[in-house]
Amino acid sequence: MNANGIHISEWVAALDIRKPFYLAIMDEEGFLSFTNSRFYTQFLSAPGSSVHASFFDLVPQSDQASFKEILAVSALQEEPITTEIRINSGLCRWVKWEVSCISSPGQRGKYLCMGYDIADEVQIKRTEEILGLNYQTIVEDMNVGILLQDTEGNIITANQKAAEIFSTTLEELYTAKDLPLLCKAGAGEQLALAFEETAFSKTLRTGEAQTNVVIKVPLSRGRYRTLLCNWQPLFENTQSAPYSVLSTFQDISKEKEFEKEAQARTALFSAFMDHTPYFTWIVDKEENLVFANKALLDYFQTDESVFGKKLTGIIPGPIAGMIREKHQNLRHGSQDRSVIKCQMADGKEHVYQVIVFPVGLESPDSLVGGEALDITEAYLAREQEKIVSERLRALEAQLAEHRLSEQKGIAEAIIRAQEDERTRIGHELHDNINQILASGQLYLGVLNQDIDDFQIVKSKAMEILQLAIEEVQALSRAMVLPDLKKGGLMASIDNLVEDLRFGSPFMVDFSHSPAWELEEMGQSKKVTLFRIIQEQTKNILKYSKAKTMSISLNMDNNWVRLEIKDDGVGFDPDNSRRGLGLSNIYERTRLYEGRVRLNTAPGKGCSIVVTMPTSSRDHESRSV
Repeated sequence: MNANGIHISEWVAALDIRKPFYLAIMDEEGFLSFTNSRFYTQFLSAPGSSVHASFFDLVPQSDQASFKEILAVSALQEEPITTEIRINSGLCRWVKWEVSCISSPGQRGKYLCMGYDIADEVQIKRTEEILGLNYQTIVEDMNVGILLQDTEGNIITANQKAAEIFSTTLEELYTAKDLPLLCKAGAGEQLALAFEETAFSKTLRTGEAQTNVVIKVPLSRGRYRTLLCNWQPLFENTQSAPYSVLSTFQDISKEKEFEKEAQARTALFSAFMDHTPYFTWIVDKEENLVFANKALLDYFQTDESVFGKKLTGIIPGPIAGMIREKHQNLRHGSQDRSVIKCQMADGKEHVYQVIVFPVGLESPDSLVGGEALDITEAYLAREQEKIVSERLRALEAQLAEHRLSEQKGIAEAIIRAQEDERTRIGHELHDNINQILASGQLYLGVLNQDIDDFQIVKSKAMEILQLAIEEVQALSRAMVLPDLKKGGLMASIDNLVEDLRFGSPFMVDFSHSPAWELEEMGQSKKVTLFRIIQEQTKNILKYSKAKTMSISLNMDNNWVRLEIKDDGVGFDPDNSRRGLGLSNIYERTRLYEGRVRLNTAPGKGCSIVVTMPTSSRDHESRSV
């Protein structure tokens, strides 16, 4: 009977005779060439039925297409195909069928169908009784709106939920006073769609169910209600055209709002994931990639086709090994944060900040999420910053040591200056004032009114004593800190110049900026400038053999400039040892962050220029 040589009698004998079954042979159009007695009794014994009727006459219109597809598929394979479809035989029953193609290659298709009732006869009859007695209760308790309409669109039955969904009453529905637009069949109605284009009309015209149609129904104040609708055609006996339509309406407005909110959140999440610099991924327990953001896909030059593949097969080996280890450790612990380094294919070392974490409830089968950021540049910058900071600390230590050395040198220079000054004073007292007083003592020793030269000796003794007094006064003026508060710096320099003009063998010239500008300097800085003038004047008197000397003191923006110049014998600054006087000038200038420029040569006189910033802090405690 079939390509495998199996006879129907043998096949039937092999069945479990304890369970009633249906047996039929049909072609691809459903025309029956053989049935067993049970099939005939249940489905073909009604008046007007024939063994040559089509099997599809017994199958609901909505199931016919799927059953024809099963026949076509079974012709391409040896193994039977199992399916469950409804059979109309007065009572609607679900039958499980096993379909096999039994025709030889090249012959018209023939199919062997064996089936049995999923529910037994008692269950089927009992269901029909209960539905008949409790139809209205069942319909009213359903959470969907139900309308049963004839081919003209008139309401046959409706439940209360339908009235609620369409914001009307049952009475208005039954009297067709407020029939929903999508269900109206009358001509001339101003509908959003022509009646022929409505799902209700399509169901009547095609005899096919219209399922899962989403429609927005307008409400008051510009609001809408979103409905999930289904239109099921109902057929009478074996007629091919439906005689009524069962419509169901489910209010999914809240679900749509949730869906809209979820879509908005998904859009936000996607936008964030697409713009974050972190490489983000989610893997399952098998390390298969469930999700990866754009940054990760772009960085490793791939696309979403890698979803479902091993993450470790997508990213380079050095990183993959480290991330796999972190995923495994995470299943035994909590979130992990770390920085990893690895050598990449380009030969460069890259540094990544990596975070792995569980997604959802922690369990052996839970998903694992992770994110990583290439921080190579920032890491190298921080390392370079550390090196620079260490160098700066070393330089600061060297600078501090140098400052300390300078301070020690300044202190030593001040001590030397004090000692040399004491020595000079001692020499002055011994070699000059002491000799003058000794001479005065001799004159006083011979002073007697009885001698002829009494008045001459007396006058000479008085001159010598006056000379001693003047020498002590001059020495005192050189030693004592000038009182610049009384006459100011300019008055002190003028007095010094007057003394030089009176007692020196050369001409002295003094020029300067307006006195009020110079007097605005700090007290200690003015004292330092005066001491430098005293020091260089002493050097000129002692060594230069000059005929003229000039002193100029001027303000230049934020600097004060002092120049002392003579036309004396000069000296070679490279071959001459810097004396105490010059050393004092250099040290005093350095205290105020100033500079000293010396210009001299043998026979060319000497010029010394001192410049100091007027804004530098005063060093009151260090001025001498």
